[in-house]
Amino acid sequence: FHVVSPPNTKRIARALEDTIWITVLRTDETDIDKIEDVFTCNSDEEFLQFRLDQEKQLKLALDI
Repeated sequence: FHVVSPPNTKRIARALEDTIWITVLRTDETDIDKIEDVFTCNSDEEFLQFRLDQEKQLKLALDI
């Protein structure tokens, strides 16, 4: 299964069997901790907050 997602998106998945997950991302950042902060969520709650923040940003952009 392959997914191509737009820039600035985060994904969530649950594997029900042994899985190999490969993600290719572009960044100029070199600090691993910063890269992980930008590209990952560590909980469902963090992901949901990310989605709410994205919706707020979209609404602000559309109001301009």
